[in-house]
Amino acid sequence: MHIYSLGMLMKIFLVSIFPEIFESFLQTSLIAKAQEKGILEFEIINPRNFCIDKHQQIDDEIYGGGK
Repeated sequence: MHIYSLGMLMKIFLVSIFPEIFESFLQTSLIAKAQEKGILEFEIINPRNFCIDKHQQIDDEIYGGGK
């Protein structure tokens, strides 16, 4: 963990299959200023990046045998 002069760096991991939703939010207002000062750090993780099939399917089989 990195140490900031007045406290500690907070690193936040966002897991979403729609990471583009967060991009504009993280680039504006107080969140952007905190990132510039090194107080906050965000890492956006898209679960589809870890899929092994060509369609990048992240859903599993329906629970209970439904169709």
